[in-house]
Amino acid sequence: MGPSKDLVEQVRAWIADGGPPRPDNPQQAMEFADTAVRHGLIAWLDDALAGNALSDWPEVVLADLRASHRRALYDTVQRHALARRVQDFLSARGLRSLPLKGTALADTYYPSPAHRPMADVDVLALERPSDARDALRDAGFTEIAVADHAWSLRDPEGAGVLELHHSVTSCPGLFPLGVESLWSRRRETSSGLVIPSAEHLVVHLALHAAFQHGLVLSIVQYLDFRRLLERPLDAALLRAEADAAGARVALGLALRAARAVVRAPVAPELEALLPPGPAWLEARLRQPTSLLEPSRPDLVRVRWTAARGRRLTFLRSTLAGPPRMPEVSPWRGAWQRLVRIARLAPLTVFPPKR
Repeated sequence: MGPSKDLVEQVRAWIADGGPPRPDNPQQAMEFADTAVRHGLIAWLDDALAGNALSDWPEVVLADLRASHRRALYDTVQRHALARRVQDFLSARGLRSLPLKGTALADTYYPSPAHRPMADVDVLALERPSDARDALRDAGFTEIAVADHAWSLRDPEGAGVLELHHSVTSCPGLFPLGVESLWSRRRETSSGLVIPSAEHLVVHLALHAAFQHGLVLSIVQYLDFRRLLERPLDAALLRAEADAAGARVALGLALRAARAVVRAPVAPELEALLPPGPAWLEARLRQPTSLLEPSRPDLVRVRWTAARGRRLTFLRSTLAGPPRMPEVSPWRGAWQRLVRIARLAPLTVFPPKR
């Protein structure tokens, strides 16, 4: 059973406003800590409580947070090293790649890797993704899952799961990436990992948040936007990259959501780039917990909105579905297609009002 909306709101308000968390009693302290951990905020909470003698925080909770903070640091450093190892491995074979999401952010945009925990490592193969996958499998990585936009591979050295992407989101090709622009603006971190520019990261995060997850994320995933937007960005470049990928609508949805959830600062020059938000989004912005796990995303509606200007491509890709796996029977594949049609039909026949 997940945390209540009231608890999620308390944690959200704390991270958004920066005030010290002050639960009313030890039980609330434990529940608050558990919710913060679920939302990737272990290190943030441990830092907030370090040296702060708050009587309502039981020592057992504080000790557990400190231990969890250490584990998060170890795990994230291991996964970061996995990303570097994979990038170097592919580069040696003439295959360019760049990390995505938390993998790209943890080393540079956060106080420490522990402040941006991640469940897996996301790496985008910029060219010949099937060759990259085959090379990794030959090196001992084990394929454990396949999606239409990525392969999940288990690291033989035990550092975690690698998601090797050939597209930032599902429906590959719907939001095309400018590979040469991505590569030409890359930057190297202090640890030697080569990552995308901040502007590219904002676009990719927006597509991932809107199209892949229907704007329902963990708090730390929304913090990704804030950490990027707190630094100077090239608004003209951001606009050009968003337009090139067809991501201007997704960018508007995601930045408005990030501002509502964690007070991500949207500078006036960025605000001017954003198309007007639809009415359904405005309603959710007034209740920020509706944009946080474990809320249920309105995935079809958000995807339909984000695909504005390329909806025929979206329909064709969605109705075709991912390549059928051998273990999926033709009957089950046909049923899955019918389910997709049923979900999309209301939006195509009765498009949502703005």
